[in-house]
Amino acid sequence: MISEVGDFKKEKNFLRQQREEQEQAMHNLVKELEMKKDRELRAKLEKEEIQRALKDIEKTKVSALERDRRRELEKLAAERENLRLREEGVLDDIKNLENQMFE
Repeated sequence: MISEVGDFKKEKNFLRQQREEQEQAMHNLVKELEMKKDRELRAKLEKEEIQRALKDIEKTKVSALERDRRRELEKLAAERENLRLREEGVLDDIKNLENQMFE
């Protein structure tokens, strides 16, 4: 009977040790899973931040291109107006010359 009690205690200790090892393994798995999820979340947030930054850069580039285009159009409009005024001046000069020839 004493050996049975000793065997029972050994088995009980063995089972307790196995349970503790399993609990520790489970704890380690849960901790590893939490760390993995944390890394994935960080990666996702970084990716979103990079995408926002790229969109901001694109908006800035588009805005700069639009400003340049607007300036170019304003410059062309001013040049067109100058040409129109010069043309009117030349036509006036021609009319004046014609009038002087017929006087």
